[in-house]
Amino acid sequence: MKKITAKFILLIIIIGLNSCANKDADLENALELAGDNRVELEKVLDHYKAPKDSLKYKAASFLIVNMPYYFYKDGQGLQAILAAKDSLKNEYEKIPNFKEKKIIGMLKTEKFINFLKSLESRNAYSSLSADLKNYSDIENISSDFLIENIDYAFKAWNLPWARHLTFDQFSEYILPYRSGQQKPNAWRKYYFNKYKPLIDSLANESDPVLVCKILNEKLLPLYKPFRGSFNIKMSPFTYSIPGPFMTELGIDGNCVMVTSHTVEVMRSLGIPITRLFTDKDGFSGGNHLLVAVLDTLGQWQGFHCGGQNPGDFEPESQITKIYKESSIPKNNNSELKKRINSKLSHFEWDDVTEKFTDVYNVTIKAPKIYKNNEIAYLCIFDPKAYNTWVPIDGAALEGDHVTFKNIGGKEVVYLAMVENDNGILDIPISSPFVLNVDGTLRYLEPEKEYTFYEFERKFPYNSWFVDLSKPLIGGRFEGSNFRDFRNAVELCRIKETPIDDDNIIDIKDSEFRFVRFVYPKIMDDSKYGLASLSFYTSDNNKLGLTTLKGDYIFSKGVTKENMDILFDEDLLTYVNVYKYENGIETSVPTAIFSDAPPNLTWVGLDLGIKQKVTHVGFAPRNPKNNVYPGMVYELFYWDNQWKSLGVKTASKNSIEYSNIPKGALLWLKNHTEGKEERIFFIENNQIVWK
Repeated sequence: MKKITAKFILLIIIIGLNSCANKDADLENALELAGDNRVELEKVLDHYKAPKDSLKYKAASFLIVNMPYYFYKDGQGLQAILAAKDSLKNEYEKIPNFKEKKIIGMLKTEKFINFLKSLESRNAYSSLSADLKNYSDIENISSDFLIENIDYAFKAWNLPWARHLTFDQFSEYILPYRSGQQKPNAWRKYYFNKYKPLIDSLANESDPVLVCKILNEKLLPLYKPFRGSFNIKMSPFTYSIPGPFMTELGIDGNCVMVTSHTVEVMRSLGIPITRLFTDKDGFSGGNHLLVAVLDTLGQWQGFHCGGQNPGDFEPESQITKIYKESSIPKNNNSELKKRINSKLSHFEWDDVTEKFTDVYNVTIKAPKIYKNNEIAYLCIFDPKAYNTWVPIDGAALEGDHVTFKNIGGKEVVYLAMVENDNGILDIPISSPFVLNVDGTLRYLEPEKEYTFYEFERKFPYNSWFVDLSKPLIGGRFEGSNFRDFRNAVELCRIKETPIDDDNIIDIKDSEFRFVRFVYPKIMDDSKYGLASLSFYTSDNNKLGLTTLKGDYIFSKGVTKENMDILFDEDLLTYVNVYKYENGIETSVPTAIFSDAPPNLTWVGLDLGIKQKVTHVGFAPRNPKNNVYPGMVYELFYWDNQWKSLGVKTASKNSIEYSNIPKGALLWLKNHTEGKEERIFFIENNQIVWK
């Protein structure tokens, strides 16, 4: 028994020595890649070699070993943008009122965008973008920066809500010196000191999720009020803006910027956090980044930055895959996995779909002509992609079938495909099918019988736009023969949520010189979006309507720029109205800040003389996905490839096809304009969008 125990102990020692040897080899390989920067990295290792700092030495080794996989962009373009901060600063941090912060933050973002546009107008933007170059972390990270990051990371680990973390958890979710592709900067020290009063006030708290919620409330004024309206979309700079820059300037950004910023803030205060990646929404093909906090039970509590708290994330049914960011590159993937990942074109993060939603294994029968172990890919529709199909997963064929594991998107249309001889994914090995909510499959195959349909839209109503239209209920149209609208006549009122892209309302014929639209009473934290306004007259002896023209008239807080957008007859431009009572000067073309007492905001026309008004028109903010006269459309159905059912020019707000194969997957394309398109099938004479 003693001999066996001794041998066992010896085996453990040998394994441990081999493990140490492997780690030493990985560290040496990384140092070799550092080139001239090796000296800086060795300074860090020497700094922590004392026994009392052995854990920090281990942390430094971890960062250096993984450093060769990361890079950042830098150049005169980025430096010019960061330098602009000084000229755009104001008293954002000193303003305690949430509503005031909301408006000032919005204006700052708008001013920042205008600054970028000014660069572009001077043909400077493209040259500044071209100036951006890639820099590897391993060749450029300084010893001072890395030491500061490690020391402050350990300070964060010592906070009461972080002490339960293992070293591996700390290394993965607290220690990393970057999130995203920003140039390494001193964000950790900045946020640790900035939120020191909050840290001190939570000395008796041990729940990282609760602390995250409290801190998240501090970030909401930055994200929540205007997210989606004034986002900065300035690739390639969007990946390079550091978090402290966003905080100091009080600006919003896209999901890349916002999630990186949130991760930096939380990690600086010892909250174990990472990013989640929802890959290829089954309805839109879109991707999105959010974040998740590790609770004390080892479960991830996800949330969208701006408006949600940990645990609020509930994936919509069409989300096909969810991945968790990993700071440790996957060096041990098989060649099969590496090949699949290269085709999927996403980060090599960890698949955690089953942690957040119900998943199914989807098995497809494959034609016998394909070899065993050949890779098949599960695809979804994306009109922007080659052949309109993009892969969301891959697996090797096994005999006459292939199984795709942990698929999340329900009620989504999928198609299994393989590559051609040139490595292009364009050979279907199945018919399109719907993954039902119970895990069964419904194949969509064209039948020999035909059906008729009159199409009014090429894309389904978006519930988000519908919600944006609800606050317009109560808005009214008025006419008067006095500029101050005394004795105004109400022409009509919006009584229900407008969901159509364009609304033309027949009113009782009257003659007025002045006409206007009066917004509903402006409420806190609401926005009232209109894309267009029109007033019409008609001649009974002629067909159609004539748009009335006149000089702009409007209430306090409205600008000529606002009016130009409202009356430009472009459904894709819009103006939002916000409540604002503090008198801060504003100059945002796409926003009206209403301070007209008693919250009465209106816009209208002086027609010059009395004119007959027979109709009024308006469109809420919308994506313009109806069928429009004069635009060219084409209907396709899938039969091993997309086949056309004809190109037609719409003569009205609908378009008809009578030769549609029953049971087929369909796609209506607008050749004139627009980019949002969605596949569907017809069932019981109704469109079923997918």
